Amino acid sequence: DRKTVFAYDPAGNLVLLGDPAGRETRFDYVPGGALASITDCRGNTMSMQWDVAGRPARVINARGGETSFVHDAEGHVVAKSYDGMELATYEYDAAGNLQRMTDPTGVIVHTCDARGLPSSTVHPDGTEIQYTHDPNGNVSSITYPGGLTVTYEYDERNRVRHVRFGAAAVGLLYDRAGHLTAETRSNGCATAYRYDEGMFFREIAHARGQDSLAKIEQRRNAFGDIVEEAVSGMYRSYLLDEQTSVSHNELDQIIERDGRRYQYDEDGNLLAISDGSMSAEYDQENRLLSIEIHGTKTLYDYNGVGDRVAITQGDERLHLHHDVFGRLLFETDPSRRIRNRYVYAANRLVAVVNDRDEIFFYHADSRGSAILLTDEAGEVAVSYAYSPLGSVTVDARREVRNPFTYVGTYGVTDEGGGLYFMKNRFYDSATGGFMQRDPLWFAAGTNLYAYAKGNPLSYVDPSGLAAINDMSMMLGLSNFMGGLVGGMVAIVGGGLILGGSVIAGPGLLLGGGLYAASRLAVGFRQVDAAMRGEAVCNENSGYSIARSSFLGGIPFVKSVTYAVELNGKGVAWEVGKLLMGDYGAVLDAAEDVTDLNLIPEECVPAISGGTVTIP
Repeated sequence: DRKTVFAYDPAGNLVLLGDPAGRETRFDYVPGGALASITDCRGNTMSMQWDVAGRPARVINARGGETSFVHDAEGHVVAKSYDGMELATYEYDAAGNLQRMTDPTGVIVHTCDARGLPSSTVHPDGTEIQYTHDPNGNVSSITYPGGLTVTYEYDERNRVRHVRFGAAAVGLLYDRAGHLTAETRSNGCATAYRYDEGMFFREIAHARGQDSLAKIEQRRNAFGDIVEEAVSGMYRSYLLDEQTSVSHNELDQIIERDGRRYQYDEDGNLLAISDGSMSAEYDQENRLLSIEIHGTKTLYDYNGVGDRVAITQGDERLHLHHDVFGRLLFETDPSRRIRNRYVYAANRLVAVVNDRDEIFFYHADSRGSAILLTDEAGEVAVSYAYSPLGSVTVDARREVRNPFTYVGTYGVTDEGGGLYFMKNRFYDSATGGFMQRDPLWFAAGTNLYAYAKGNPLSYVDPSGLAAINDMSMMLGLSNFMGGLVGGMVAIVGGGLILGGSVIAGPGLLLGGGLYAASRLAVGFRQVDAAMRGEAVCNENSGYSIARSSFLGGIPFVKSVTYAVELNGKGVAWEVGKLLMGDYGAVLDAAEDVTDLNLIPEECVPAISGGTVTIP
């Protein structure tokens, strides 16, 4: 009898979760309902403490490491410390936008325009990113260091229609439901996207004029899972599960594989493999600081909001620079020489410009994995093939440095050796699982190490926090850059925890690429009345959306899809089940409402013609 058991206290808080194997995880709360601790079946405990205003003040991991936060009178986090030693400080403008952050990597400065939208970001090395916006608040241009300017045009629903950079361009077309149907490139290559009755990918065809470059055809079962795939006519059947000799413990950690023992710390981070082939170190927020694989050691640096900002391997060091949306925009070497610059259409990578100003365009499969890079003449420069779990084979016809391979067009970076960095944790394609426990615990199920629900053919997890299908990712092309940018976050007492960093307030919420500036978001919120089919306005402040999460399916959250208008009061109303399913990213500035009669009267002024609009 395989079943998952949930036990709740009289206030409706989850206090026990028992998985099908009988393993129990316990949750304790402070008076008022804020989470106080989580204890796994081995007795490892992570605890949280709150200040008198209900804001997160201290997080103590299972290893005993303490991360503490100081808030100002407005509720913004102004300082973060490790074991009493100040690690980062944060300063805000009068509107509450994050203006200046100081941490061990240096000082980063953000400025906003009169509407509170980002206008510039200056990184610790002095490199600057500049932003402009159209009247609807969409990003109309991004200027990179060195003079590259990328401009954006949008359709009537604020979806990216054209991306232009120098003499290069990418064009995008959508159907009425918001699915991407065609992508054109200035090098003469185009991609056609076709969908089945369930609105999942059925076919992706990459071509140069009349010549086919790659074609992907898929067949799915009744649940939307891919069971058969043809790539340029070569069929691969996924009806049978692969057999592997792997042993797990009661925490779903791999403890033995091919005779090698795996070792973890109390917080569930993979530390070492017994044959000496791998060892790793982590910080107090469970981020990978260093990893040594077969004698080669790599070091990682993070800034105060969790962005990975540097990679060091031997004598080589690469600095990574992100925009306010958490996207890797460009790289520099220690002498500040610009290496690659990356060009996006909303949440998806479309091109790379290298240090010789050569342009290469990305062509992807349904999972966002790069399968081709074409040059400015439309010739294939590199092609990639993948195993079901993500091991990559590269066929390079030209020398192209590209860290974005498996699920790469959605921001996942290839770390070599079969490892991939998925924003909040690392994925190992050799085992098909994560090296670190899920930062959001049971957001994606009871197995805290599973990647993509154990089905990497039909799902992806570019954030390392939630498995989502290809339809959800493509719908994310909607108004991604129109203000509040999609990300997977946990809402705890008005504070936003993302990638281990807590930044509270209606301003810049970074760490995993989140920017709030009085715009539209789509999330999930616990409202009892909503479970009875009623919509309820959220009268909390613009950044506090109850103790809940943007992720669906969390057992201790009654997840309902909401649109949230962050205009000071944070009015929320139910918009029914969106096509995005259980993915809590931002859609565009207009979403269909299932039944206007469910909308509370005080919310109706923000709605017109059956769509939710930003006033």
